[in-house]
Amino acid sequence: MNLIANAIGIALLGQALPDANEATIQASLSTLAESQTVFLQLTGSVTYRGKTTLFTDNLSWMTDFTGPKPIIRLELQEFQGSSLTRRYVGDGENLWGYNLVEHTYSAINYGGYGASRSEFYELNLLNYFSASVTGNGSYLAKLLKQTYNLSKTPYSSWAPGTPCLALPQTILTPDPVNPSAQYLPSATDWFYMYNAAPKRSIVFEVVPQSQGNNSNPIDQLQNIFMNQLENVGGYSRFTHWQITPYSGINFATSTFTPYSGNQIQGWRSVAGPKPANN
Repeated sequence: MNLIANAIGIALLGQALPDANEATIQASLSTLAESQTVFLQLTGSVTYRGKTTLFTDNLSWMTDFTGPKPIIRLELQEFQGSSLTRRYVGDGENLWGYNLVEHTYSAINYGGYGASRSEFYELNLLNYFSASVTGNGSYLAKLLKQTYNLSKTPYSSWAPGTPCLALPQTILTPDPVNPSAQYLPSATDWFYMYNAAPKRSIVFEVVPQSQGNNSNPIDQLQNIFMNQLENVGGYSRFTHWQITPYSGINFATSTFTPYSGNQIQGWRSVAGPKPANN
């Protein structure tokens, strides 16, 4: 039995059942949700046919419940290399989507109309955003929705049908899809793996709350790692990324400002996401 199988076997014997492990992940999201501002950064690369492309997705989230009407805003910037390719902005009333490559835009209202907010105000934004975003940004949308809507959308598996295993402490465990990535759990740094090798692995890194320090990545959920290997057109394509959350960020209000009419002059309007059923 190889090292990976040994490590996973020990995890099965010595750690909690998979649903208990997912409960720990869910608890870390509850801690993250306590912050009114969160910054999620996804960084990674895809290697295909000898070419490696870097990508970065930056998601900013801010809630304000101090005024007569709650205000929830978000912005997602998607980069290929150093080039901004897509941008999504929730300005408190409308969710805007911009494709900077094709020069198209969309908009859909999530804030409602009138003096009060709908009870589905936050859920509408999360649903519309999830329906809008594709590619790697969809993982950030999933994480955001599971974090801020746990009461209505409980934690769901990131790898349906695959057990969530707690990796054994003090044993260096290589990733089953990308062995160059290795995880070393300890009493103050826990790792939970969805092992869907040979195609995909997803690993959550969670630190006990007592180890927290909000000047650094948040004290519960530290990182999420994904490694994926697939065959596309007869060629191997390897994708890996890491999501790191930060809380307590002071965002400038201008972060959540849509493009002006002049900035998108000549762009083509396209349909936004279909309204969600709540």
